[in-house]
Amino acid sequence: SAMSAPPLRSVGLLLCLLLCASPGAAQAAGSRLLNFSWDDSADEPVFTIAFDRSPTLKATDALVEKRYFHLDFYGVDGPTDPEDWDITQGPVFHVKRLYYAQGNVLRFVFYARRDLQFHVTTQGEGVYQVRLGDSRKKLVVIDAGHGGKPTDAKYHFGASTTRKIGGRHYLEKELTLEISRRLADLIKQAPNLDCFMTRTDDRYVSLDRRIELANEVQGDLFVSIHLNATDSRRKTARGFEVYYLGDSSKATNRHLLALENEYEGDMDSQVSSHEVLREILRSLADDAFRAQQAESRAVAESVDREFAAKGPFRQFHRGVKSAAFRVLMTSMPSILVECGYLDNPDEAEQLVRPEVQQQIAILLFNGINRYFAEVDPAFKPVYLAAGGG
Repeated sequence: SAMSAPPLRSVGLLLCLLLCASPGAAQAAGSRLLNFSWDDSADEPVFTIAFDRSPTLKATDALVEKRYFHLDFYGVDGPTDPEDWDITQGPVFHVKRLYYAQGNVLRFVFYARRDLQFHVTTQGEGVYQVRLGDSRKKLVVIDAGHGGKPTDAKYHFGASTTRKIGGRHYLEKELTLEISRRLADLIKQAPNLDCFMTRTDDRYVSLDRRIELANEVQGDLFVSIHLNATDSRRKTARGFEVYYLGDSSKATNRHLLALENEYEGDMDSQVSSHEVLREILRSLADDAFRAQQAESRAVAESVDREFAAKGPFRQFHRGVKSAAFRVLMTSMPSILVECGYLDNPDEAEQLVRPEVQQQIAILLFNGINRYFAEVDPAFKPVYLAAGGG
């Protein structure tokens, strides 16, 4: 039936229970509603809900078959008075706003004239857009790896260049954000895709919070963008590689595993003693997890083919791999792309160039389109010229 996004898979529900109980889970509080508005001039109305800072969103689509659905924003300070709006045209005819003071929850309820689909995207910090229509676009969650300023309570810049380029060192956190923004721009112009970014600026977002954000908006695909590094003194490692979730850390660069999982302190003891990843992987060894893992591998292979054919470092092809990266533990197919080695001087010179960043974004865009075209006969892919690199 032409309804909303399907409910979270059972693997996603179990992950949520495990991750929400983990000590690093972030809790938003004290957000303030700035504005609620809508644009019904197009065929598919767009509702905009703006806060001064991002609350925690939970979308409930199980009621959409009764022709209404609601969005709950947790950690919001009012407004406490209820309010209603009548919509003159489009599939939604009425919106109601309620506030539950006991849990600091602000709820928006949407009432529809007919069966519909909806999904939620972000347009910057604290700004959410609700899109409606009969033909739902695929929602891609874009995760720019690392982030945060030295003054933040937590700060994780990822890898860095070993030599100055143009008089300065470059950090992974800034280049992954640039590539992510470029990918988001391409997706926003596409008729078949939409996107949600786990961070839109230089801020620290915990791995657990990135997972929560992806699950809250019920994305169709999660893509985490990173740049590689090695702990070897000889910075000769090169090339791109694409990961999906699996318990194959013995074959994974321990330095990379520690870097992407944001372990602190002694790397050897952290990697060997951190059993949360192992326990989750073991507990999810069921049909639902294996099906999602197969989907994730299919995405990884689709993106890998694009990079192998036209990527800037295609002669140093490292292929598709699995690893216990915590950020991949979402309720949807998920991949982590290491776009190149930032600590390799030759590749770093390329990775800081805007035209190479744009080429990488196009390759990711094409790989995403090819994956959806393979798994959904109704999906109409769009491909862009990526150049030869």
